[in-house]
Amino acid sequence: MNEEMRDIFMLLEEAGMNPQLCDKPVPYFDVTVQAGIPTDPGDITPVGMVWMPEDLVNSTMLMLKVKGESMRDAGFCPGDRIVVDYDTGIVDGDIVVATIDGESTLKSYMTDENGDAWLVPHNPDFEAFRLTDEMTSCRMGKVVQHVKTNPRMGFNEIRKVVERTRNRLREAQLPTKQEVVEAIRCVAPYVTNSRMWFAVYRVLVDRSVLRENAFDTFVRWLEEDVPEHKCLPKAIDLQRLAVLSFSKPVKYWNELNAPVSGKRFRNYCDIARRMQEVL
Repeated sequence: MNEEMRDIFMLLEEAGMNPQLCDKPVPYFDVTVQAGIPTDPGDITPVGMVWMPEDLVNSTMLMLKVKGESMRDAGFCPGDRIVVDYDTGIVDGDIVVATIDGESTLKSYMTDENGDAWLVPHNPDFEAFRLTDEMTSCRMGKVVQHVKTNPRMGFNEIRKVVERTRNRLREAQLPTKQEVVEAIRCVAPYVTNSRMWFAVYRVLVDRSVLRENAFDTFVRWLEEDVPEHKCLPKAIDLQRLAVLSFSKPVKYWNELNAPVSGKRFRNYCDIARRMQEVL
C-alpha cells in the first residue's frame, strides 16, 4: 500500500469506517444460479476476476450471479452476485449453492428432526426440496458474500409502508372533538348564509375529521354545537355544492371552475381560511 492510499485509509478510519484493501482475486463465472428449482449450469469457465479483501476470501471461493425469485424474501434478487465458499462447514440456516447431479440451485439448508436434509426457499410460492439417497452426487458451498445489483423494493410494499405512516401521522394530528366545536363556534359569526357552511365542512374533510359526503353528520354537529345560529344548513344544500373544484380540498378551489363566483366565491374562501386558522 503506497503512502497516498494509507492517507486515504486513515481518513476513512477517522470517519468511523472500516476500509479494506481489495487485493485478492476471486474467479467470476458469468452464469446464473437458479433461485428456484435446480438447473444445469453447463460447461462454465471464469470470465474474469473480482478483487476482494484478502482476509475475507480464500482460494476455494468463486462468484456467481443469482437468477429467479425463490430467495426473494431473504433479499436475493435476479442479477445479484454471490461469493460462494466450497471449503467451509454447512450448518442449519446457512444459505448455500447446492450442485446436485450436475445441476445447481440457491437455497437455505436445514436438517429436520428425522435427519433429512432440505433445501428451503424464501418465497411462499415455492416448495422446499428434500435431499435423498437417490442423488448420486451433491456438492454444497456456503454463500459468504452477497452483492446487491440495483437494490430496490417492490412498489406495492413501499406504498403500504407510506400509507401506514400517513395514517399514523393523520391520527396524531387529528383535532379533538372539543377543538372542532370551538373552531365551529369561532367561525359561526362570519357565516351569513346557510350554504357558506360548506367551507367549514370541506376543511373538516381535508383534516380527516369528517369523511367525504358526511353531510348529515356535519349538519347534526352544527345543530348540537351552534343550535342558536340563524343559518343552519340542510344536508342536501351542502351536497349540491360538492361539484367542480369544490369537490376537492380547499387548496384546489378555483373560481374559474367553482359552483359560485365573484364575491360569493371569496366569501367561501374566507370562511375556509378562518376555519383552517382556528382548527
